[in-house]
Amino acid sequence: MDTKTVQWIKFVHTNLESTAQSHHSAISGHVVGGLGQGRAPQVALLDDQAQRREVTVDAAGAFAFEELGPGLYSVGVVGREEVASRSDIALDGANCVALELVLPTLSESDNIEDSQGISCVTGIAPASAGRMARLLDVAGNEQAQIVGMDDGFRFEALPAGAYTLEVEGGYQLENLAVDGRNGWEVIFSPMLTTWKAKVSLAGEMPGYSVVRVEVEGQRDLPVHIWKDDWKGMSRRTGSKPEYGDFALEFSPLEPGVYMVEPEGLGVWTDVELTGLEVVWIDFRKQAVASASHMVRPLLENGAQAYTVSSSPAI
Repeated sequence: MDTKTVQWIKFVHTNLESTAQSHHSAISGHVVGGLGQGRAPQVALLDDQAQRREVTVDAAGAFAFEELGPGLYSVGVVGREEVASRSDIALDGANCVALELVLPTLSESDNIEDSQGISCVTGIAPASAGRMARLLDVAGNEQAQIVGMDDGFRFEALPAGAYTLEVEGGYQLENLAVDGRNGWEVIFSPMLTTWKAKVSLAGEMPGYSVVRVEVEGQRDLPVHIWKDDWKGMSRRTGSKPEYGDFALEFSPLEPGVYMVEPEGLGVWTDVELTGLEVVWIDFRKQAVASASHMVRPLLENGAQAYTVSSSPAI
């Protein structure tokens, strides 16, 4: 630095663009035509995670969906998507799209057909052959079937409503909305097994602490405990059978923050002790999806229409 000259430092204010996702997009439009005498058309919006919203058009046939984030959307007149719908509407969180849905006049017999339950939910759950698949509606009514040898399942003749799909092994997908005519194909991503630790207080002790550990399904597995100023000790699961087949105990322990780690499982947790309590640490398996599940709409004849979501999980 030149000490013979005066150095100037100037502070300026700059508005930094927010990195948060904007939700200012909108889809609006008009329904031209009607669903029959005495029935006001409803328009459904589906996002790329199969989440559904519905609005009733006003007296002029107008509808609008606002505060939408980035993604791909589809809209259609409920029950008449095959003749009045638009798909692959791309929003960036700030743009607005206007469109028109032209609806032919329905006969009385068409109106009756619309109320019948002909929707279906079909799909594949990897490595699930022989396991139970369940479909539950919002009232708790359940349909169940055994997953086929090809890992496939199919629920048919579904009335309009929102459903939760579950397959043994950790597969689950909520808010699958059908209108009595449409359908969904669900392609579950393979499940991965990870470990999760749960720490809970189990009682009091007079003057020292006790840590009891259980590792689900693991017998004779070394578990280590240590802290910053102590190299620690190890015990094996099953060494305290009075607390469970896979249990062990560390005691007596002084106050401090300890780390507890089962060997070879890639999981550990810390626990803070005061010197006056019993603490239980449960290490349990947890199934998580290797990627986000794929949900694809079906045409009325059960054929695949297009892909809604296939992005990896974050």
